Amino acid sequence: MFSYFEYLFFLIFVHFFPFSRSEFLEEKPGTTDDFIVNEETMRRQLICDWVNENTPKIQSSWVPESATTLRCLGEEQFIMSSTGLYTPSTTCSGHGVCQPDPWIQYSGICVCYRGYEHRDCSILSGGEVVNAMLYHPTELKKGLLAEYWLFGCMFVIAAMFLIANWTVYMRDTPIFHNLASSHSFILLGSACVTLCSYPFWVMLPDREVCTFKWSILAWGIAMIIGINGIKLNYVLNQVNFMPGDRPERLANVNSKALLRDTAKLSWPVLALTVLLYYSSPGREFVRIPNMIWLKQDVCTYSWLGSASLYAMLFYIFLNWFASVANMYQVFQWNKFNAYYGDWLYIKESYFIAFTIGIEGLMLGGAIFSHLWVTSYPSWCNLSTDPLISLNATCETLKEEERTIFIHTITLLAFAIVPVAINYFPKWVLIICYPIVNDMRNRYTRLKYPEEILSEQGMKARMFGMFGMVFFGIFVPLTWLTFFFLNIFFERPSH
Repeated sequence: MFSYFEYLFFLIFVHFFPFSRSEFLEEKPGTTDDFIVNEETMRRQLICDWVNENTPKIQSSWVPESATTLRCLGEEQFIMSSTGLYTPSTTCSGHGVCQPDPWIQYSGICVCYRGYEHRDCSILSGGEVVNAMLYHPTELKKGLLAEYWLFGCMFVIAAMFLIANWTVYMRDTPIFHNLASSHSFILLGSACVTLCSYPFWVMLPDREVCTFKWSILAWGIAMIIGINGIKLNYVLNQVNFMPGDRPERLANVNSKALLRDTAKLSWPVLALTVLLYYSSPGREFVRIPNMIWLKQDVCTYSWLGSASLYAMLFYIFLNWFASVANMYQVFQWNKFNAYYGDWLYIKESYFIAFTIGIEGLMLGGAIFSHLWVTSYPSWCNLSTDPLISLNATCETLKEEERTIFIHTITLLAFAIVPVAINYFPKWVLIICYPIVNDMRNRYTRLKYPEEILSEQGMKARMFGMFGMVFFGIFVPLTWLTFFFLNIFFERPSH
């Protein structure tokens, strides 16, 4: 059925635009030689012809420009005058391209850039995490390099244990006895501690990972660097307070003293670790500049956590500067008082000085390389083209693998180089000059009365400290534990 408007329009059109009714003849139902005009088809066709013919005139005269301009959602700061004059502006929230709708004329559809979604491209998409990590749950290729280096670190740790076993066998020989075998054991243990931080560098951040990757590394490096200063300080004390009537020719380093002072050196790092964990470090997703569809999972620290990290770094450098100062004083004593030109057996002071210099270079290189590889998002892709997905120049997987490579090489360098400098000269002398390690060259001396009294006082202080800890902390805690357990498991009487 036609509406009144359609029927009126048909009469006017027929009056002014004559046509042939024979164009709309159809066979009458039930016959083969009788034809009738299909009035409905004729009227609709005539209306469509008229609309198509007169649409340009109507648009140019009556329809405002804003109704015939391609527009999309998410338009920002467009201008519309009172007469209907439309001035276009940025569409799709500035994060996409406005394309024509194939079904609705003058209507547009937003084609969003990578990293944005929704009808008007106003919502930042979830994004893809670029971190290469150990045992990646979905992309195995992002975890291969981390797994290979994990096996490498485990192999080095196993080698350290083999060297330690050999050192146990050789610890009573002159070279290790005169120079304190604990020096070698501390270096081997510190190297293993340093390498134990590796898994935390290739895992997704959380509170534990963000805490222990720095604290374990700081603990290991502090012992590796600090043992040099501790040993040289022991030599200075022994030489400085040596009786003039009983001069010695060599400084005999005490292994127990090195172990005790190294334990003391570790306490500040452990205290800073507790403080860092208490600051509750967290994780944050940071978008890669100019590649907004990618994000990096990184650690975030509060002011307390940042202060703890800088304190660890300062403490490591403080130990290095202390080693340099002690080394300078030992060389000054060697010039004037050393019988053999050096107070340490086989002139180990020169090897320690070389180690201190190498460790200073490694510290500077480690800081520079870490800042360089972790800042790759800011310089890897300099293009500002929003359609960067077509010409992206930054391969994030390679950059993440480079970060793992640099961090692992840094850990291995701090673990292997000091151990190699400590052992290699000794191995050369043992093989090439076995007389140096002959048991007849083992240097021993009687202890001074002052040293005996000092050791006895140290034992008394240690015993008193143990008693204070036992009776002041352990016993009350045990009593409180049994008290609360008794209350918790107490059954009502019947």
